[in-house]
Amino acid sequence: MKKTVGILSLQGAFAKHFEKIQKLNATPLLVRTKEDLEKCDGLIIPGGESTTMSRHLIRQNLMDPVTEFAKSRPVFGTCAGLILLAKTVVNSDMTTLSAMDITVERNGYGSQIHSFSTLLEMKAKNIPALFIRAPVIQNYSDQIEVLLSHEEKPVLIRQNHLLGATFHPELTDSSLVHSLFLELL
Repeated sequence: MKKTVGILSLQGAFAKHFEKIQKLNATPLLVRTKEDLEKCDGLIIPGGESTTMSRHLIRQNLMDPVTEFAKSRPVFGTCAGLILLAKTVVNSDMTTLSAMDITVERNGYGSQIHSFSTLLEMKAKNIPALFIRAPVIQNYSDQIEVLLSHEEKPVLIRQNHLLGATFHPELTDSSLVHSLFLELL
């Protein structure tokens, strides 16, 4: 039976995640309400603007349902989505889901002009990684498994059924990271 992967679609790059999930033969579902979320086996929180997403989650009464969802079901956060999963965000008082035992710094590599792409090796394959105003994971607990690093900084991490990327795998031709997430379902 096909798994249903919700893609939080309040703000950010949700359309590209939708396309990736569809190509991987799972069922994508745009999530805008608690009722949408209840239909999902897993959830992707896309990149975008983390403070804006946090405010939308609160306004749409989704912060608590998504927090509860993340306690038992797979969630994948990319860039701003990873920031929302973090327990601590440096120099910010934004509300997060506090699901992953990490401390992140928003725009850790710098502003928009410091965005870059690189190749990372995963499962003996080079995958493109696009970093756009990307966060940097400053600290993490021993519950965190670092799956990929760039310049000695973790960029793809896992904590049990939660996956987080500081980069944007949805904006590249590779589906390897999304496939990894589907394995968690």
